[in-house]
Amino acid sequence: MFKIDRNAPAPSAYLKTPGIYRGTIAFPKELECTPKGETKIRLEYVTESGDKASDDFINSDKMHWKLNVLLAAVDPAGTKINVKDGADFDFTKDQNFINFLKQFDGHQLSFVGFTETYQKKDGSEGQAYRVRPLDPRKGRTQIPQKVLDQIKAAEIAAEGPDEVPF
Repeated sequence: MFKIDRNAPAPSAYLKTPGIYRGTIAFPKELECTPKGETKIRLEYVTESGDKASDDFINSDKMHWKLNVLLAAVDPAGTKINVKDGADFDFTKDQNFINFLKQFDGHQLSFVGFTETYQKKDGSEGQAYRVRPLDPRKGRTQIPQKVLDQIKAAEIAAEGPDEVPF
């Protein structure tokens, strides 16, 4: 049953515009699995305006590098998250992986959003919106030039034309 509420806030939107954002990490209420049966956790980054972007973390040796990137973005000094440099984690047990990522819930980070072109299974081109956490110690130097170009183009497009066309 749907309840009418004229004072309800508008639903938040998912970010689609390339840019650099600041947000708070929200741990999901439900977990997912990949087709290979690996645990997948989709963290959401929620901006102050309520817009969201999501980033998938898969419990796979090939994808664990993303944990270091996230850790550097949230806690470069090693004072917020209870993880020491050089510490080993056994993620063969999914619960260890889940508990590791739960520590990030509610923490803030800066991230970059950008579009990426890929080839679909049918051979056509598709576009995906990607996000990457940013290490505050590195600033813009960690952002590839093609992503910086996307951000600049989006900023120019948002400014609109100089004259009203009517």
